[in-house]
Amino acid sequence: MTVSTTKASDVFPGNNVATGFSCAWRIFNDTDVLVSLVDQSTGVDTPLVLDTDYTIGGAGNQDGFTVATSLPVATGTSLYVRRVLPYTQPTDFTNQGSFFPTMHEDAMDRLEMQIQQLADENDRAIRLPAGLADIDGQVPVMIPLAPLVINAAGTGVEAGSTALTGDMLLRVNLAATGAGKGAALVGFLQAGTGAVARVSQDKVRERVSLQDFGGTDDGLTTNNAAFTSAKTLLVGGTVKLPFKDQGKYVFTTASTDLSGVVLDPDAGVAIHASSAAVSFGMTSSIRTTKNIKLHNTDLNYDYQLSSEMGKPFDHKSIWLNDADAVNPVMIGLNLAGLNNESISWPSSDSWASATPGISTTEPYPFVNWNSLTASTWYASTLPVRGGDDISAAFDTGGSYNRLAVIRTTAGYYGLYAGGSGAAPQYITKLTGQASTTVTVGSGTQFTTQPQYYPENCVWTIRILDRRHFEVLLNGVSALFVNTAGDIYRAGFGVMPVASGATTMSVIGWTKSQCAPNAGKQPVSITLYGDSLTADAHGGWPYAMREALDGSNGCRVMRVVNNAVSGYNSTQALSLMQSVGVAGFSFCVIGIGTNDIQQGFGPTTTISNIDAMVAICNTAGCIPIIWIPPLWYTQTEAGAGNGQASGNSAGGMAIRSVLLRYCAVHSVACVDLTMVTGPIDVRFLTQTLGVNGADSMVRDNIHPTAYSYRLIGTAIARRILGSLVSAADRSTVFQQLNPVMLNAWTDATAGSRISYAVTPDGKVTLSGVATPGTATDGTAIFTLPEHLRPTATLRFTVMMNQPSTPQYTSCLVQIGTTGDLLVYGATSASYISLDGVSYYSGG
Repeated sequence: MTVSTTKASDVFPGNNVATGFSCAWRIFNDTDVLVSLVDQSTGVDTPLVLDTDYTIGGAGNQDGFTVATSLPVATGTSLYVRRVLPYTQPTDFTNQGSFFPTMHEDAMDRLEMQIQQLADENDRAIRLPAGLADIDGQVPVMIPLAPLVINAAGTGVEAGSTALTGDMLLRVNLAATGAGKGAALVGFLQAGTGAVARVSQDKVRERVSLQDFGGTDDGLTTNNAAFTSAKTLLVGGTVKLPFKDQGKYVFTTASTDLSGVVLDPDAGVAIHASSAAVSFGMTSSIRTTKNIKLHNTDLNYDYQLSSEMGKPFDHKSIWLNDADAVNPVMIGLNLAGLNNESISWPSSDSWASATPGISTTEPYPFVNWNSLTASTWYASTLPVRGGDDISAAFDTGGSYNRLAVIRTTAGYYGLYAGGSGAAPQYITKLTGQASTTVTVGSGTQFTTQPQYYPENCVWTIRILDRRHFEVLLNGVSALFVNTAGDIYRAGFGVMPVASGATTMSVIGWTKSQCAPNAGKQPVSITLYGDSLTADAHGGWPYAMREALDGSNGCRVMRVVNNAVSGYNSTQALSLMQSVGVAGFSFCVIGIGTNDIQQGFGPTTTISNIDAMVAICNTAGCIPIIWIPPLWYTQTEAGAGNGQASGNSAGGMAIRSVLLRYCAVHSVACVDLTMVTGPIDVRFLTQTLGVNGADSMVRDNIHPTAYSYRLIGTAIARRILGSLVSAADRSTVFQQLNPVMLNAWTDATAGSRISYAVTPDGKVTLSGVATPGTATDGTAIFTLPEHLRPTATLRFTVMMNQPSTPQYTSCLVQIGTTGDLLVYGATSASYISLDGVSYYSGG
């Protein structure tokens, strides 16, 4: 046979499928072949074992043979098949022996195959170029790690130096990180005139990254050791938190302190830690160049660490002025002075006297309605005018109708609601007309959030002016009405579901009247409370100080926070008895949330608050009490979200009685239910039309960074309101001392002509004048410009005359020029201006 091909090897790239491979060159035996796997990326050759890893088929076949592997050859790997014959000649030819052509042909074929095998190895060997003479290709004695180099004569190779030089050394040093290596070998020159040469290492080290110390944002690996190393290096500098993987920097060590440096996070970066790892009470000292999210992993809530925290005073952005100060006049209503009436619903226009049971004992006075008739409203009302707020709550649980009623000259209006979260109903009954009833608030927090169910709320009627009023439930407006007829009376009442002896109690009767304020004084402030006040990053005391300091010249000298997370009013009182309030201008008592959660009755809370107020008064420190804000439960927020807050719907009695306590004892008060707006779980879940709104509570009960600022600003306004004098446009009665005309004279004593002006510009005159010329149209005197009416007005006034009857009347006319003219007074001994009242243009 002939050897018709020069091939002695084949290479087959793998594809994860093929196991059979054909070679078109001849072998004698299965053992004449070596088969191996070669890694295409590294060149590593791994021999395979015959009859274990592969088998041979067709040995001795003139056309070639096949290789079958036990497993598919993987992608990235090649199957290398090569013929390897021993360099021997196993066929013995004897003299005079038989001539077998096949034996001779096989022997010669074997020699040819051995030649091909040598040629294959020679093709893969290092060779000298053709034409070179006198070249010694012998490899010298091996020296570990020494390179082979051409000798100086160019006639052979020799072992070179093991020391790196030139480009080879530079390559190694550029990749190294030791002193004087790496970026220290690369120059840097900033663009622009005056730039100086530096090395890149100095430039790169201007910014320190947490990842320089092994930190990672993979959301899994703890970063405590890396942060400690960076903090040690920087000593107050800035550490970069780059977004490289997941943007989540995890901290797991208990009581991790992230202060001492300024964090510089990329957009989207967040800190992930448990309450034990990064305690919320340790966040107030964290500083950051940009807002960064702190994700609490065990309670599953987010809190924004603000770049505004700890900013210099010249970066202040909250300023208050006299228009911002709040100093309402609060009155604890005398329940004995209420007008108690009843009216049949829905058709009657006639109110009849009714008699409830009334207790005036503080701090829990109440109106009790008992033994009532169905379809009849029973209400207690009082006179009101624009600017009045009256508040009360319905202390008796159960199913009955609770009513806020507003009386006008045209009839009456009301808002009522039953128990169990029933939707409020807006009613009207105008004299001589059919009544109307309209459902309001259905689907809102008043029917979906237990803390806003009407039966759990403090109710407030706000009289805006003589024709407009509002009804608020826990500080949230439920109804706004423009009335027919002038408002003159308002109050609260009840209607039983059925006739019977059920007692229905109305508590917390309070009235407030607001006025503008202005003023300035330096202050120092101490705080007592629970976790809503305890020190935290961006907590409301920081916003309070920012808002108050520098407003109307008021300087905040110091703020000392004595609030302790978890405290109720009993514990806060004990702490105040120990620490005191001496040396402080104001004490903010932000307590009550845990009293409500722990089921305290209002008597206990008020007793503790009263003792705290007494401590403040003794020390000459002005107490400011807040009415606790609302919250919701984990059930409403969803399993796993926030903490397991409790009794969110149970604060009505404490809030109501706290309001009254402040009114009765003239204690400054901030009603946080009015400050925060709705604490509605929809703002957390961003559902039902809510998009991008702040949830106000971060973990079902504690404020967000946003609501901290709202609360702090409200407290600052109340403190400012206690510091300044109210702007008052009214004038109490004082002598006018007019220039009398036409021989008329002012009284010499007692009844001198006088005037008064109310804040809304109403002028009232009083006093008597003795006639001179008394013909009709005679001018008595001229009013000063600021007391003149905007139109000509006429008034009937009392006149004294010598004849019978002694007391009669005459007419006084006041024009826009201020002249006061008299008509029908020719027989007068004197005339009285008592009762002349009008609105001026001044």
